[in-house]
Amino acid sequence: MIRRDVQLLPSAAGAQLVDTKTGLVANFDEGAAEVLSLLKAHGEAPAVARVLHAAQPDAELPALTEEIERFVAQLSQLGLCDEALSEAQLRARQAPLLLAATRREVEAELSAALAHAYRSAPFIKARVDAAQVAPDALNAETLRRLPPMTKADLRREFPHALVPDSPEVKARLRSGALSLFATSGSTDERLEVLFDWEKGELPASYPSLWGVEPGSLRKGAIFTTPVCAGFECTLGLKTLAERTRGSTVTLNSLGDPFALTEQHVRAFVAEVAEFQPDVLFTHPVYATLLVRRAQAAGLALPRFKVVLVSYQLATAQERRLLASAFGCRVFSYYGATDLGGALIGAECTHGRLHERNDHVFLEVLEGGALTLTPLKSPHLPLVRYQVGDLAALDAEPCDCPAGGVSRTFRLLGRGKDRVTLSTGASVTPYDVDAALGSLSGFDLYRVVQTAPLAFELEVVPAPGQTPPLAECTAALQQLLGAEVKVKARAVRRIPQQRSLKTRLLEPLT
Repeated sequence: MIRRDVQLLPSAAGAQLVDTKTGLVANFDEGAAEVLSLLKAHGEAPAVARVLHAAQPDAELPALTEEIERFVAQLSQLGLCDEALSEAQLRARQAPLLLAATRREVEAELSAALAHAYRSAPFIKARVDAAQVAPDALNAETLRRLPPMTKADLRREFPHALVPDSPEVKARLRSGALSLFATSGSTDERLEVLFDWEKGELPASYPSLWGVEPGSLRKGAIFTTPVCAGFECTLGLKTLAERTRGSTVTLNSLGDPFALTEQHVRAFVAEVAEFQPDVLFTHPVYATLLVRRAQAAGLALPRFKVVLVSYQLATAQERRLLASAFGCRVFSYYGATDLGGALIGAECTHGRLHERNDHVFLEVLEGGALTLTPLKSPHLPLVRYQVGDLAALDAEPCDCPAGGVSRTFRLLGRGKDRVTLSTGASVTPYDVDAALGSLSGFDLYRVVQTAPLAFELEVVPAPGQTPPLAECTAALQQLLGAEVKVKARAVRRIPQQRSLKTRLLEPLT
């Protein structure tokens, strides 16, 4: 009755079933332990009932059989009894239970993080006291009573009212595990933060998330803007060894990605060949222009096992090009330097962004504001911090191989890039990319609101191709509404912000 690959183990409470395919652990009391043992030995509910009836002759056999069959039905709902179920089907059945168990663990870590923040950060203590929350009652429920923390709060209170004056922080600063640097400043003015270099590990579930072998992603290379953050900001004056931190190397970059030359591509190829990274962390615009320069020069690009795009929202066009050029799957990898090293999300093979609940407690407030409380960042105890991005939580657990261990969400773009139409409807960069994502013939684009009811689409053509401007216009028209006027034109480049990032959607200023 119970699948052969489901283990029955004793526990302090009675017994537990462990699904070796999915990792699900179901705990049972002493009363159920005997029944589970008999089910493993005899298989069918009536046979188990007869064994129990022989030991307890006062019990009525039909009623006992019916009770055991109800118990078996509960086990079957979790996929613990059907040998024919695939791993994907098992995960789909078990995801809600796995997610609930994980959520309890995350909320326990949140309570510990909040208690530390209250003790060590005067700014957080003042907020908790003002909200009249007892320090020993800080948890996922009472957290909602605290006001969100803004970038202005971080700028004003860092470091004296936020960074703990502790021997541990001082020791880690001396060792270089923590360092002070500024964020890129794409959402607001640049901020100074204390960054933890030891928090950059890949999620433990990365083999399931990305469909690769366990232990296969040993080394990484970073190719992004030269003003991103700390050690990653390199203009080409350091050697490969000087740009290597542990198992990760930062590849040389330059301020204007449109100025990438064949020489830059050759340097990229040579350093990748020397370092032999398995995974490429990259800015999608920089990687797109690098690929096009390589193709124009007839240079073969290296292959990776995984490409992780970060630093800004990647478009469907960028993803398709990078997957083809580097010969592997492309996934979003989401973090924010403001958090001091904590990561936020990692995309899976089903295209859904899984929260890094080993790093952050994630909330999405009314209106879509993404709010984060780092769980294991004692050097920078932020509480309900708003990074400036918009998100939407998915209603159902993901049924990918990594599903059930974390919630999933959609990253919609930066809050300042949201456009509110005269109808009251809002449009985000995510919406624009969904509208334009199936079209080809161009590599990069941006949509600019030029008047309350007027928008202009700029596209950078793919080499040797003519962008389908009429189709682009029609797609945006359908998204924005018939009363909106849309123009489209081809351009040679997309303007960069001061942070060297580009915007997909720019509201009227």
